[in-house]
Amino acid sequence: MRVVEYAAAGLAAVAGALAAFYASRLRTAASVREVVRADDGYGIYTMDVTYDYSIDRVIGRHYEDAQGYVDAVLAEALPLVPAHIELPSYGCSGFQLQTTDGVWLTGRNYDFRRDTSMLLVHCKPKHGYGEEVRLTGGVSPYGHGYDRYETILDILCREDGAYRRKTAWDCLREASQLPNPDDVTSSTQWSVVFDHADLSAEVVQRRRWDESHRFSYNMQ
Repeated sequence: MRVVEYAAAGLAAVAGALAAFYASRLRTAASVREVVRADDGYGIYTMDVTYDYSIDRVIGRHYEDAQGYVDAVLAEALPLVPAHIELPSYGCSGFQLQTTDGVWLTGRNYDFRRDTSMLLVHCKPKHGYGEEVRLTGGVSPYGHGYDRYETILDILCREDGAYRRKTAWDCLREASQLPNPDDVTSSTQWSVVFDHADLSAEVVQRRRWDESHRFSYNMQ
């Protein structure tokens, strides 16, 4: 009987430790809120990361490819949980440029066949690399990857380094795609320009270029 009591106490202690450990993760999940409601039901949401996210721990997992990076980020977000996300074999249009006044901008189209909502994540860890949002772009052989790459490169070369915020939006607009049921990377759902100077994101939903939404990442 005493062994059972000890075992029950041990399990209770473990459960309590796990609950305390995941409390900040649960607060993070509970922080999700809708900030732009869309007519089609796929709006814009934000989430505040309240746990101590560490890019150093992600890098310390020594991943060697894109799938390893996704696994490392997931392990940082959900430690002790055997979760896995398979990296898709296609990508979206992304680029980074520096304007004539020295501001770095990252532009990205999110191209999906089906409509989807967008989640903007605010992250400011206690130590290290908070606040800024960075995305990387590349050339993918899937879908119209090379065509989109050449479209963006043509605009950047034409302006010959005299880049403005409008340049980023011109690139995204020209590289955007209309819906095509036979192409998994068709239909641009979201177009985003991240400003690394004032830590903000400007978002356009589904090619509605005359209607944009701006969000701040400068968490206090």
